[in-house]
Amino acid sequence: MGTPDGKPHIDPLVDLGGVIDSLEDGERRLVIADYCVRGTWFPVQPGTGDEIGDLVLSGAGILEGNTSDDANEIRNEVSEELDAIQALILKDKYPIEPEPGEGNSTEYLKDTISAWSIATTIWDWAAVQIRKRGDRVYRVWTPSDLMGPIVVRSLDVDDYVFLAGLKTAEDSAQIDTLSERVAFRSKLCIWLAIGLAGSVLIQFL
Repeated sequence: MGTPDGKPHIDPLVDLGGVIDSLEDGERRLVIADYCVRGTWFPVQPGTGDEIGDLVLSGAGILEGNTSDDANEIRNEVSEELDAIQALILKDKYPIEPEPGEGNSTEYLKDTISAWSIATTIWDWAAVQIRKRGDRVYRVWTPSDLMGPIVVRSLDVDDYVFLAGLKTAEDSAQIDTLSERVAFRSKLCIWLAIGLAGSVLIQFL
């Protein structure tokens, strides 16, 4: 569910500002932006099959922290955020959560699963997915399914700063290269247009 540019429909279905206000330090955990923060850079992505290899090549230490107290604290934070978003999605239809055995439990289950799916999409769009605890930087990913775990990876903060600096320089170089290509093609199009106009003019002389 979303707009053509991939942005999920948040209003009026979900009052993201209300979610932010309901969370401790909510403004540092969720942001209202016109771009998706899921693109936040981290040296590896889960499920690539070469997480350790990527880090060895980068010169950084192996990812750690999946089962640390800090990682579990972050998982609890993310669960709280997802629950808050999901609750607001369900609020209009279910102002009071049905008691077990009351109402249409099958319909409620379907609505809950649907709301969870929408909540993860909104979280991916709006959540701050890089979080720091102590001397480590953590990257968080939402579960791939309802029963799946919240994925957490971490790096030593010095390693992260070092790699982020290299990545920024690399991105800047790529932007410069693309800008040069666009400028060259723009000039080429202008000269082609001038040549075409000249050839047409000659035919009338």
